[in-house]
Amino acid sequence: MKFIHVSIILFTASCFSSVGFTQTGNTFSKYEGFIEVYFEEPDREFDQIGVLSIAQDYQKKDVEAIKKLQDRARDLGANAIVIQSIRDFYSEENELYKGETKIIALAIRIEAD
Repeated sequence: MKFIHVSIILFTASCFSSVGFTQTGNTFSKYEGFIEVYFEEPDREFDQIGVLSIAQDYQKKDVEAIKKLQDRARDLGANAIVIQSIRDFYSEENELYKGETKIIALAIRIEAD
C-alpha cells in the first residue's frame, strides 16, 4: 500500500516543476493584489524584477502554470507578468515522456497612475 501512495505523490509532483527565477532588477515587498497578465509589455512605466519560468506536463492546462507564475511574481513584489513564450516539446521516441509545456514570463512592477 505504501508503494501506491508514493507513486501518486511522485506522479503529481512530476506534473509541475517549481517556478524558476532569474533576478534582473530589484524585488519589492510581497504584493497583495491581483497579478495582471500581459502578452506584450504594457504602455505604462514599469520596473522589471526578473524572468520566471515553469515547465509542466503538456496535457495540463496552461492556466494552472500561469497561476503558479502569478503566485511567485506576487512573492517578489510584482503586480504583473508579461508572458514571453509558451512552447510545447514532444517526444515520439520515448513512451514514458510524452512532452511538456514551458512558459517564460517577465515579473514586473507597474508604476501607479
